[in-house]
Amino acid sequence: MNCSDKKPDDKIRIVATTGMIGDVLASCLDTQAIVQVLMKPGVDPHLYKATAGDVSLLLNADIIVHNGLHLEGKMGEVLKKLSSKKIVIAMSDQLPMHQLRKIDGAHDPHLWFDVALWTTSLQGVLKQIKRHYPALIEHSTVRISNYVQKLYALDRHVDSTIAIIPKKRRILITAHDAFGYFGRAYDIQVIGLQGMSTLSDFGMNDLMRIGDLIIQNNVKSIFVEMSIAPRSMEALLHNVHSRGGAVNIGGNLYADALDSPNTKAGTYIGMFEHNVSTIQKALQ
Repeated sequence: MNCSDKKPDDKIRIVATTGMIGDVLASCLDTQAIVQVLMKPGVDPHLYKATAGDVSLLLNADIIVHNGLHLEGKMGEVLKKLSSKKIVIAMSDQLPMHQLRKIDGAHDPHLWFDVALWTTSLQGVLKQIKRHYPALIEHSTVRISNYVQKLYALDRHVDSTIAIIPKKRRILITAHDAFGYFGRAYDIQVIGLQGMSTLSDFGMNDLMRIGDLIIQNNVKSIFVEMSIAPRSMEALLHNVHSRGGAVNIGGNLYADALDSPNTKAGTYIGMFEHNVSTIQKALQ
């Protein structure tokens, strides 16, 4: 698809499915581009269904960027149909298969929790955009370079902050298995009560198994996720307390969505800094 004949004063409309994608693109691209986010703050992408208004937004987009790996599971068919007439780019397609986590035969879609991996995905998407809108990327060169340097700095900050936590205390227990890439990248054991998707449920066996691990390892804190109701972690808390164990809620983490715009955790970098600070303070 050749878009070189687009009028120079036209804005290039980019629709990102999630806030994590929308923020990194908006941070990189010149004002020639308008980046709009489909899923609002706090929305769980695993459960999201496109509305009529969303479909209209997608149809009017020049470029659609989504996560892939079935994160936007209920939008899969919509995105597939649009790919025959629109520029549709998946963040996950920018990575070699060997870098993707695979659990029970399915690839883990939560790429953004490894900063270096997310940076590589972003750079791949920008290369794809350049094929269709070279002038946009040329005008954005300085912004892209500055933002990528910020991502490199974030990666170093996360690594050094998690390293402060004694090795035996580096056990991160959350509502669902969203932090696997985080654990792999920053050397911390990660356990989710539910599976990779919030569509998964948990049972008494899960509560007993993770409760045993908490008691045996004297885990100080477990974590609630912002976009998931706290009932699962409250049930785990009760399970441990009922057996004489001592554990508390260490704080709220952002997993599958950012906070509202104009808040610190409303940006990808700010969200990551919040999570890492919360984890380090609770587990140290």
